[in-house]
Amino acid sequence: MSVLNEWRCEKMKFLSFYDYKSFANAVLEECYNIRNGENRISIIAKYNDAREIIKELLRNDFSIAEIFELESPDCSGYTSEYIISICNFNGEYEIWCEPMKRDNEYIDDEAIITFILGDCSSRIISHCISQYKYDVHIGEEDDHPSLSCSECDDESDLHSFSVSKKSDNGYYHFSFYTSENLSKKDINDILQSLKLD
Repeated sequence: MSVLNEWRCEKMKFLSFYDYKSFANAVLEECYNIRNGENRISIIAKYNDAREIIKELLRNDFSIAEIFELESPDCSGYTSEYIISICNFNGEYEIWCEPMKRDNEYIDDEAIITFILGDCSSRIISHCISQYKYDVHIGEEDDHPSLSCSECDDESDLHSFSVSKKSDNGYYHFSFYTSENLSKKDINDILQSLKLD
């Protein structure tokens, strides 16, 4: 059993896109793997990102099934994340969108793939029930920080670390999330097991 499995972690891959169009194209590629009505893809994003992503998906011949309360925070006062769900119904990709917070609590979301935009709270990760989760950045690196803990309170039991490295072979980014306390030795053991250090 690997160290990762022992800690029942949430391992997330980092994806970076130049713009919303390139991200929408990547989502479309993943949609080809969704079978009719069985699975779906989720994108978790704040209002500005959600609006731009939906615009690009519509340009790729996606259709709207239902958009529930996607409003500017200036009008609605809602500043938390939205869930954009994509389902395949008879070869047509439909978009659903709804707030991820209800009565000030995050709801659970189940999907085969979940893309989480970089300015979302790390508290949502435990509410994303998904085979594959990706930490997504769109645009310049400074525009979208990594998954943020700014909204975490003292009761949060999620701990994480990230590793980035450039080499002649390219660039990689690894994020590790767990409910266990991590010592420096624990982190070194994880890096050793993944051969990332």
